[in-house]
Amino acid sequence: MQPMAQQNYQYTQNSMLNAASATRRPITSCLECYRRKQKCNRVRPCNQCCTRNVPEKCCFISDLVATGSPSAYANVSAPLEAEEDDSSNAEATPSSSSLLSQAGYSASPGSSTFMRLKSKNLFQGGTSPSTSSSVSHQRLKVSYLRIIAQLPSPDIIDTLLEHLFHNVYWTFMIIDENHLQNLLHQWLATPTEEYISASPNSFQAELLCFPALMFPLLAQILHNLSPQHPAAKALKLGDYNDCDRLSQTYYLLGCKLVSLIGRQHPALCLVEHDIASGAWLKDSSRGAEAWHRLGNAIRQAQELGLHRLPQSTEQTPEDSLECNLLKTWDLERRKRIWTRLFILDSLQAVMLGRPRLINREDFSTQAPLNIEYPKDPARTLPLSSDNSPAYSMTILLSLGHKVHDMLSLSAKGVFIRDYSRLLAIHDEISSLRYKVPLPPLPERGTQSSELATTATLRLTILRLSLLNTINAVLVALHRPMIASQLQSRSAAVNAALEALDLQQSIFDLIPHSQSRFYGTTFSTIETCVFLCGIMIELPPQDPVEDRRIRQAILQGTSRLSIIKNRSALAESGEKVLQQFYQEIQAAQQPAFEEVELLQSQSQPTEFLDEIHHLGNVSIPSPQQPAYESFQALFGTGESFVGPFESIGDQDWDFGDLSQGVITDFSDPNNFF
Repeated sequence: MQPMAQQNYQYTQNSMLNAASATRRPITSCLECYRRKQKCNRVRPCNQCCTRNVPEKCCFISDLVATGSPSAYANVSAPLEAEEDDSSNAEATPSSSSLLSQAGYSASPGSSTFMRLKSKNLFQGGTSPSTSSSVSHQRLKVSYLRIIAQLPSPDIIDTLLEHLFHNVYWTFMIIDENHLQNLLHQWLATPTEEYISASPNSFQAELLCFPALMFPLLAQILHNLSPQHPAAKALKLGDYNDCDRLSQTYYLLGCKLVSLIGRQHPALCLVEHDIASGAWLKDSSRGAEAWHRLGNAIRQAQELGLHRLPQSTEQTPEDSLECNLLKTWDLERRKRIWTRLFILDSLQAVMLGRPRLINREDFSTQAPLNIEYPKDPARTLPLSSDNSPAYSMTILLSLGHKVHDMLSLSAKGVFIRDYSRLLAIHDEISSLRYKVPLPPLPERGTQSSELATTATLRLTILRLSLLNTINAVLVALHRPMIASQLQSRSAAVNAALEALDLQQSIFDLIPHSQSRFYGTTFSTIETCVFLCGIMIELPPQDPVEDRRIRQAILQGTSRLSIIKNRSALAESGEKVLQQFYQEIQAAQQPAFEEVELLQSQSQPTEFLDEIHHLGNVSIPSPQQPAYESFQALFGTGESFVGPFESIGDQDWDFGDLSQGVITDFSDPNNFF
């Protein structure tokens, strides 16, 4: 075992012995009320935490001891120093006496009048912006060590990280795998006193903040971990509830550690901490908090100057080749972090109706290379490749720029005055579909290994997810114009129907333990609600289109019904869709009676019976899963919703695309 890990576990054992030797009454209130010595009503979240607007801090001792982790119990049953209260924050992040900090100037080079002078006197009495705040007080050092001691053993961490990168991050990598592994090994091999000193350098500051990044990553892994996984058994997690409780514990420990370290001078690991925490919050059905976390990450990244990175690094003759390569890859890492923030901000702005936190005119950072971060950056040349697995970031970055074009033109009223501009944006977004490659197929006559099957499955889900995201943006593009432009209505409905087919394919492929993934759940709710609005406000006149939309809504509702026990977002979405569908039935019943009357002479009796039966389908009750009603009505066959193609000024033919045909991937054997 590495020296750092040995020190961590030795300290954990001592904490357990000290806690066990003390005689205390059982803690029945929430830990936050216990720490603050307030009366707790013992509900979740309690009255005190709700009054203070910190329901996420409401955690009970049973949440920690039920996981079977004695180290977690030692962390909270010992006196519970106030690492997260205001006084501790004041100690961890002391008020700086430098002019820049007091006035609020940016520390990015060339960003203000003072920074152009490059005067060292600007930082007198404070700390340099390149130096992260340190844990200097002895009590804070002890608290820091006590928190990081809650991390599992290195073997378990390696197993969980492997699961994260190969079985969880199907679509969007929020962190580079190889860089995280390298930083983990450096952190384990470095004695604690080297990076917990009074004045750590930039690299030591990254090591100091690295555990704060690991906690939310581990929390997200546990959110998507099956209790049958070897790591879950090693952590003594018996069921999904145990995984969720330990996941929440790790998330809270990460927040506590960041509060202890402070955010006065952010580090890259703290930016990635907020990105990972946002992903955990979204999967926990806390989307509003995730958006605020994204704002924190963006502001910290701007403090680090990630929005104004140079195109290349400065290289001197004295530097060795390895040193120059490390500088180049460090710059690429920073570009990739900023690109992730830009993508997340753009997509959340268009999907959630939130304001953009990043303005394109405010940053000059160029796009990163289309290449993955290497295992050995000191010996790898940064050469971009069109066949790199990192192509998803390139496609999403292009989509993010189109989102900015779309939102800017829409805010200025350009689409209303000139509808052709909207059609042009539509064609540009649709063209991204052709850049999504098909998953590779193995050579004929060869036996596919399990590794190759997993890689193909991952690339298949990646392709489906990218196409789903493109369709979601197309729906958002046409949504404001559906009442005034028939083309926009047709384009949005077709994109929504194809998106639901894509979501069903993704749902059939991913394991049940990952079925509550925020992206798929939110897309299902968003798309189904849009189609419900079409049925209520702009009902289709074509009975075939009516049936297609109803089928898609019921199919989406069935997915939410399956995962609602593990996702509060899915449960709320199912209830909303049930209410909307009842409105559809009430509004559409007269229309079906009119269709029967007008077409009784021209349509077969069987067809009219089917339409009449469809119009009287009731939303499944909570006792009856939605998928049972769906199968009773439509059977178990494949959906017949066709793919969606770009529209032209006069051509409304939505024919098949060779690049956009959606295949049934419900059977993994069909990959090959």
